[in-house]
Amino acid sequence: LNAARQLAAQTGKKVAAVLIGNDSAAAAAASYGADEVLTAAADGYQADTYTAILTSLYERYDASCLLLGSTRDGKELAARAAARTGAGCVTDAMSLNDDSTWVRSIYGGSLMETVSAGEKTVVTVRAGTFGKPEQDVSRTAPVTAEPVDAAELKTIIKEAVKELSE
Repeated sequence: LNAARQLAAQTGKKVAAVLIGNDSAAAAAASYGADEVLTAAADGYQADTYTAILTSLYERYDASCLLLGSTRDGKELAARAAARTGAGCVTDAMSLNDDSTWVRSIYGGSLMETVSAGEKTVVTVRAGTFGKPEQDVSRTAPVTAEPVDAAELKTIIKEAVKELSE
């Protein structure tokens, strides 16, 4: 959440943390800097489902930036969300400049690149590069359960069957 706090300081906007599937981390998100926590129900990770939820919230709240972890799944979601919303996409961000441009490494870290992706952006952030924000356990934030429109979902898991073999 530190990257989001830095961006919020520049733009004057609030930081909303999105928790999909389980809202047990809501108090922790607030204590690390979220001004609001949005939760959405989902059964297990599916890229289509998460993309539909994230893009719906991104547009509903008129967010200027969607930040995701720079993981395999995070990069997939970033590309999907950017394509669906028409936002610019920056991967592997390592820092944020004062003019709201992002710095990322390229060519295996041998060069640094400064990227501006427009007013609406989807950014994946490398772990640890923005530091960990100070935790304030007395800090609270409102938690809002957001509805998930099943009509937007392309895939719905009806039943998970696990087959055991010897």
